Amino acid sequence: MICMNCSKPACLEACPRDSIYRREEDGVILIDEERCHGYRFCMEACPYKRIYFNEQRVVAQKCISCFPRLENGVAPACVRQCPGRVRHLGHIDDPDSSIHKLVRKWKVALPLRPDFEVEPNVFYVPPMLPTAFDENGEFDEEASRMPIEELRDLFGPGVDQALATIASERDKVAAGGHSELMDMLIAHDWKRPARTVPRGSRHVGSAPAALAGGRLTPMAALLGTASDHRRAAASRCAVRAPRGAVRVPGRRAGRIGSQR
Repeated sequence: MICMNCSKPACLEACPRDSIYRREEDGVILIDEERCHGYRFCMEACPYKRIYFNEQRVVAQKCISCFPRLENGVAPACVRQCPGRVRHLGHIDDPDSSIHKLVRKWKVALPLRPDFEVEPNVFYVPPMLPTAFDENGEFDEEASRMPIEELRDLFGPGVDQALATIASERDKVAAGGHSELMDMLIAHDWKRPARTVPRGSRHVGSAPAALAGGRLTPMAALLGTASDHRRAAASRCAVRAPRGAVRVPGRRAGRIGSQR
C-alpha cells in the first residue's frame, strides 16, 4: 500500500535506531535497511499500517513512493500503469494543477482519519453515497446504504460539504452544463501534454515538478479507482509531499527496500 508520507510520521518517532528518515528534496519517507534491526516499533506506531516485516531479511519495509523514478522524471509505477487513468502526480502549490484544485479550491479531497493527528499527505475524494432500497425493493432517494456517520469517522466533518459539492457538480453536468471538477475526476483531459517548464526543473507524468532553490516544491498525486464516469468520484485520493522535509544530516542512503 502507498505510504502516507505523513508530516508528523509516528513511524519515524518510534524507531530507536533512527533508520527512518524523510528525503529533503521531495518529502518521501524511507527506511535505511542497513540500520534497521527489525524491532517493528514502526509497524506498531503507524496508524495506517503501511509498514510490513520482511521475515527473511528481518527488516521493516514499506512503499518507497518509487523515488528512483521520481529522480528521473518518471511517475511512480502505480501512477503510470493505472489503466483507468485515475492516478496522477502534480504539485499541491501549483494553482493550475488538479491536485491543488481538488484539495484547496473545491475541497473535495480530504485526509483519511485526521483524528490520528499525524497529518497524512494522502487526500481522498470520498465515495458518493449509494441509494438505499425501501421495503418494496424500490430505490429510496432519501436514504443511503452507506452511513454518513462512517464517512465522518473516516474523513472528518468536511465530508458532508465535499459530497454535496460533488453531487451538485454532477447534477450540473447531467443538465448539460460543464464542470471543471467532474472533468478532473473522470480524467477527461488525460492526454493533455505537460506544460513547458524552465530548464533545471523536473516533471513527473503530466505534472511538472518545478525546482525552487534546489528543492522540489510540495508534490502531490491523485490516486484511486473508479468503474465509470458517474462513480469516478469514488475511491480517489490525492497525495502530496509535505513541507519541511528533512533528511538526517550526514546519513548515508544505505539500502532502501522496495514494495511490489
